Amino acid sequence: MQALGDQTRLRILMLLSHGELRVDDLMRALDLPQSKVSRHLAYLKNASILKDRRQWNQIFYAVDTHESAVAEVVMPFVRSLLDGARETEADARRLRALPLFANRLDSPDDRRIKVLFICVHNSARSQMAEAFLNALAGDSFRAESAGIIPSSINPLVIAAMKEAGLDISRQRSKSVGDLGAENRAYDIVVTVCAESRLAACPVMRGEKRRFHWDIEDPSAIVGGVDERMAAIRIIRDRIKMHVERLIDIALTETTEKGESPWTRNA
Repeated sequence: MQALGDQTRLRILMLLSHGELRVDDLMRALDLPQSKVSRHLAYLKNASILKDRRQWNQIFYAVDTHESAVAEVVMPFVRSLLDGARETEADARRLRALPLFANRLDSPDDRRIKVLFICVHNSARSQMAEAFLNALAGDSFRAESAGIIPSSINPLVIAAMKEAGLDISRQRSKSVGDLGAENRAYDIVVTVCAESRLAACPVMRGEKRRFHWDIEDPSAIVGGVDERMAAIRIIRDRIKMHVERLIDIALTETTEKGESPWTRNA
């Protein structure tokens, strides 16, 4: 096929074999300008090899595997040409370094239960929950956290988690709106903010179950450092207890059903 007679188009198809991507993702992975990437995407789409979909102001491109010729002929041919090639491996490394892909929760090869913790600022409660779940059951779960109005992580929370043996100093606050724009998918969503803020929490793609933990906001605690640290330790331990209970619930349901009810397609 003439569409496959260009090395850049082959590289694009190899990257899209990892899942749907935006023009910006492909630009950075290929290290090419937008005009060139967009031109090749249009060519592949006109050849019925790619499809696209719009979500808000984002356009996502994917290999059109519903076309039997694409799934059975085109992609095996592309892989036979480029699998293991130095240029392809460099593209893949750049792709994995992108935030969208580095923390991608909807990889078909990742069968762990995907969990998103949401609070107002993603500065304390949801950050602690994310860290505990990944530390306690990272082989069965993959956790992220986000906020409605993200801000920097509370340094006293970092200190309290360090006491518990977990370093969250390198975690960053994220916007739940940005995760939605990146088309992230989650099996379970847990809100850890006050009841009054729940209306601001969006429904996430793939969401199968939602839990709410009404936990005090550490940023609302008043007093000196010692008083605030004492209160944050109580909140920290309460969050850990909730996380342990969540692990039990999800894994028990998986065991009883003989397969995970969380990671099947919605």
